[in-house]
Amino acid sequence: IRRCDECVATGNQLVLMMKGRARSEEDECPICNLPLPMDENELSLKVCCMKRVCNGCVLAFVQRGMVESCAFCRTPIAHSDAAILA
Repeated sequence: IRRCDECVATGNQLVLMMKGRARSEEDECPICNLPLPMDENELSLKVCCMKRVCNGCVLAFVQRGMVESCAFCRTPIAHSDAAILA
């Protein structure tokens, strides 16, 4: 059977992806359920609920005008260290 190099390369990638392990539920954004990026700069940790949310969901939340609350649990955002620790 003759195959072009691109087809063989694509087939190998599919085989490798099928053999990979599934990421845990902790690695998904709790809002959109998409895998969280590996780069910590592309997600944010919400201290009120201890959830990691992707920047895309945070951006969508801000664009809807809900800047003063958490994107996941809707708790008002604390602006001082004392309020965060309370």
